[in-house]
Amino acid sequence: MKQPQENSILHSSQYMCIKPHENPILRILSVTVPATFVQTVYSEALTAQQKNSQPYGLHQKTAPLSYIKHVYQEHIIEQVHEFLFKFFVLNVLYNELRNQKLILAGTPRLTSITTDENQNTVYNFVATLFPTMDILEWKYFPFKAPKRKRYKDLDRQVELFIEEEEHNREHNVQTHICIDDWINFDVTLASDTQEPLLDGYQENLWLRLGNEEADTIYQELFLGKKIGDVIITCNEGLREYFNEQSGSHFNFYVTIKDIVPHAYVCMEQLKKQFRIKTNKELHQKLIEVFSYRNDISQRKSMIDEACKLMLSKHQFHAPHFLVLRREEELLATIQTNPDYLVYKMQKDFRRSIEQLAEGQVKEAILMDQIAYSERLEISHEDVKNYLNLMKRQRIREFLHFRIPNTKVREQETPVITQDLLFSCLREKTLNYIIYHLTKK
Repeated sequence: MKQPQENSILHSSQYMCIKPHENPILRILSVTVPATFVQTVYSEALTAQQKNSQPYGLHQKTAPLSYIKHVYQEHIIEQVHEFLFKFFVLNVLYNELRNQKLILAGTPRLTSITTDENQNTVYNFVATLFPTMDILEWKYFPFKAPKRKRYKDLDRQVELFIEEEEHNREHNVQTHICIDDWINFDVTLASDTQEPLLDGYQENLWLRLGNEEADTIYQELFLGKKIGDVIITCNEGLREYFNEQSGSHFNFYVTIKDIVPHAYVCMEQLKKQFRIKTNKELHQKLIEVFSYRNDISQRKSMIDEACKLMLSKHQFHAPHFLVLRREEELLATIQTNPDYLVYKMQKDFRRSIEQLAEGQVKEAILMDQIAYSERLEISHEDVKNYLNLMKRQRIREFLHFRIPNTKVREQETPVITQDLLFSCLREKTLNYIIYHLTKK
């Protein structure tokens, strides 16, 4: 069986171009999908549709391809466009945005899908650029970090936490996938003969293996598997991920690349996340999420103060449409809280939401600016370090910038790695800022 090759396509910018727009703050982004890719996906969609169609009135058990093409042409083209958007276009788009250090105000908006003279399919976007800011010598800003509570019981709580997680690690020498693990895997289109297609090009995804009934579809695919396993599958979950609207009957070639086990919190990863060298420093770092004052952890107070300081020194206006969008997201989240009606009755509720939304938008923009200014890079290990902190409610207090929503209709669904990298880079930048502001 032919093995997929390592991706080479993303080492080149030839698949994406950036053009000026008549509006100076806008840019036109175009991602070109090679004609060979388009034709391969189209042929697979056509063949799959043929096998799953039993038209009334035809004597043959299988309808001719000419009939399928005539009747289902529009539907198949929609499938192909949606699949290539999820499988190829977003990957190239996000990768090139990071490579070229473009800071956008919001998400690029898809405006059209066209075909060029070489039969390549071109996805055209309009994006709003955020102006480059002058970053000051912020490492020398005076910063007074919030102090921890001096209760001795806090030290004992940290010690117990470390002991418990070390015990979990020693007794869970896990090599196979279990419920609640994070799985990193490559996926590409496969033929009926179980051969990888599209020149071996693969999309890299992350998935948290959920424990709900809705997650059974992915449990059946991944439970018990280990790093390096290869799976040929027509998994309905993957089909819905790539073709949510139109449905598809594609086969996939899946290779498991890595696992972040839920069974234990890895202390070595935690040390790497925060540049910690000794167990004493590890203890002090964990105190930050165990020490609370007025129901706010020391870590949360430290983040708030650091962001407040940085924003006071780098003043700018947040794009209004981004603030409105963030307000909608916050309200949607708060409405799931049982105390929502109580919050809503407060006189300054709406103003508080507006201020929170504006602050979060500004923080994200500033982190992007500083990340590029300081030439910070993001890696696979950084993503693993981030996910390591999501394993327990207590240490999630370390995380300020949350990753994209992983659930659709209460089902865990894959997250494109390139999208995940943006959130992790912001978190890494925030940790970098706090590290230097608190450095003695």
